[in-house]
Amino acid sequence: MLVRWLMLLGAVDARKHHVYNQIYKELEELAMKDKNLRQAFSAWEELSQTPESRIAYESRLKYILDEEAGKQDAHAAGYKEGIEQGIEQTAINMLKKGFADAIIVEVTALPLEKIRQLRKQR
Repeated sequence: MLVRWLMLLGAVDARKHHVYNQIYKELEELAMKDKNLRQAFSAWEELSQTPESRIAYESRLKYILDEEAGKQDAHAAGYKEGIEQGIEQTAINMLKKGFADAIIVEVTALPLEKIRQLRKQR
């Protein structure tokens, strides 16, 4: 494990601004098999970026995370809407079967005014 870390540190000569491609390629291969080295290799690549490419990377990452959060919010909203529609359909079915408004309110937790509105619509 120590050898892998030393290879990682030795892959770049910062003083000469030189990347030792052979070591770099070997590290990439090793990183595919070693989770810890893969994480270190990934972090090292991120830190090695120019300020401009780092800003671009972080902006892209933020965009991706925002998109994912938006999808999750939409999913939650759709789920909530589906539940509400299901409850309303249950109330409609109960109205069709002749249940009293008070019982429908108790079962569905819908407001009495909503039950009356559904009764008028059918």
